Amino acid sequence: MLEPFERVRSAIDAAHNFCNDEEQRMIMRKYEHKVLDAAFYSRQRDEEKYSDGKAFGKIEGKIEGKAEGKAECARNLLALKIPTDTIMKATGFSMEEIDEIRSSMRS
Repeated sequence: MLEPFERVRSAIDAAHNFCNDEEQRMIMRKYEHKVLDAAFYSRQRDEEKYSDGKAFGKIEGKIEGKAEGKAECARNLLALKIPTDTIMKATGFSMEEIDEIRSSMRS
């Protein structure tokens, strides 16, 4: 399957082959670079969007992993009967968040 840029290039080449009028060919050549530039920049923007999305996914994964690690730490501290205020200081969780983790451990 051809990429969009290659499809545009192929369509331009086909148009040149079917065109019998030299004047029309000259007009096509005049605008050909604009069409190719537009296709190229469109492809480049798509790649940037993919790259941005990939970076966002990595950041989102790190944040989720860090939160899960803190929750696991809180569960371990709760299992060791560490006082809630100490767990709050160690994890940065609020009292409500620790109570939520505590209740999920009972389930």
